[in-house]
Amino acid sequence: FPVTISVDHLGGFSQAFSSIPPEKLDLFSHTEILGKAITMFVVMTFSALDPSFIHRLIMAKNARQAAYITRVTGYLSLPLFTVMGLIGLIAFVINPDIPANLALPYLIDTVMPPVVKGITVAGLFAVLMSTVDSDLHVLGLSVVQDVVMPLRKTPFSDASQIKLARLVTFLMGIISVIVALYFRNIFDIMIFAFSFWGPTILVPFILS
Repeated sequence: FPVTISVDHLGGFSQAFSSIPPEKLDLFSHTEILGKAITMFVVMTFSALDPSFIHRLIMAKNARQAAYITRVTGYLSLPLFTVMGLIGLIAFVINPDIPANLALPYLIDTVMPPVVKGITVAGLFAVLMSTVDSDLHVLGLSVVQDVVMPLRKTPFSDASQIKLARLVTFLMGIISVIVALYFRNIFDIMIFAFSFWGPTILVPFILS
């Protein structure tokens, strides 16, 4: 919705892209952000190391299904990241002074009709909740199964494990909100999270 309506607002794709300054399409002309761009490229390349994605791979019936899931995720990631980039470029064309963090909210508020605006915001919240609950679910299970259970001499009952996982998930959700408040944009949060998760899982995941 945001890309289609914004492009129409600008008079079509040709008009929209002709309005983009050439230097904005040249990554190497911005040496101050080149390091961050390379870091984000590596993070996105190894996005399969995401905890919730690995959890889904483990749940696969066999190696063939796991490989299929990985391929489909890769195919779907390409248009997704392309749309994300287009949103930033279109927002810049409409308002060159808009902060990068506000590109999508700005487009939703500026170019969308009221009804479509509501549908888009509802869809964004649905995607956000789906992603957050998956990650918190994996985090709660990981703490219980990989940290608490190995340290106990007598194992918990299944009911106790479920209660503990719920408690850990609730506490980690609160901690996640507090940590997120210290960052000003989503990319810094992603890099911060992957700096802990990536080194921990990369070697055993690749070797296995």
